[in-house]
Amino acid sequence: MTMKMKRNKRNKFDTPENRRRAEQAVNVLLAKPQFRSAIEELRIKWGINTDNPKRKQNLKKMDDRDFVYADSSREKDPDFGIMVQPNSSYFQDMFELLKRFRLDRHHMPLVWKLAKYGDVGQVHALYADRIPFVTFKPPEKDWDTQPRIVIELRTNSTLQDVKKVWNKVEQMRKLFNLKSPKFKLWENFDRDNELYELYMSGKSFSEICLEMDKKYGTKTEDGMTETHARKIITTFRKRLGLNNDKRARE
Repeated sequence: MTMKMKRNKRNKFDTPENRRRAEQAVNVLLAKPQFRSAIEELRIKWGINTDNPKRKQNLKKMDDRDFVYADSSREKDPDFGIMVQPNSSYFQDMFELLKRFRLDRHHMPLVWKLAKYGDVGQVHALYADRIPFVTFKPPEKDWDTQPRIVIELRTNSTLQDVKKVWNKVEQMRKLFNLKSPKFKLWENFDRDNELYELYMSGKSFSEICLEMDKKYGTKTEDGMTETHARKIITTFRKRLGLNNDKRARE
């Protein structure tokens, strides 16, 4: 089979279901306080600035398919130098995060999306200022359905930046023998997550039920009940391992 034929082969991940699964998986991961804490610790350790003054400008360049920024000099950027060294402590930190939270499980279909469109902008918007890395799979390999993980530090990453570290990250991925189990869709995750956030903010159950009915509608004449809301919170906590969380008013 020639390379041209391989490129034309239909990608198995090319379905709306997989795109939805990928986007929900990221949101599930971001809902975990322990993951957010781990990211914050890495940001402090590596001095990552979450408030990038040129973020809007850079995202516009991504939308315009302009991946080379005049305001960014990679050759002179010490932070970028850290990430191109596969044996650096930064790489070790990121792969510890990868193993701990099984990020390969959550990001696999997003890697395909990047492969299909060759655009860091779409997926980057999900991660920017929240997760200090992006995923990427070179467009020339879009016939390959195996997941790939690429780590990036900066919030204004370019396509060329990611390509530079591709081979080194692949070597590290093989070293850790990472696999990618499937992520199962969570029905009503957005509603459950929002309900949980309202609960944690200290709102009463009557307030929560009213807001949920107003936004998501109701399947019963009496609307969402306190019993139903409590059950959703219990299930949400169990699935995300949130057993030690404290409400705002407690």
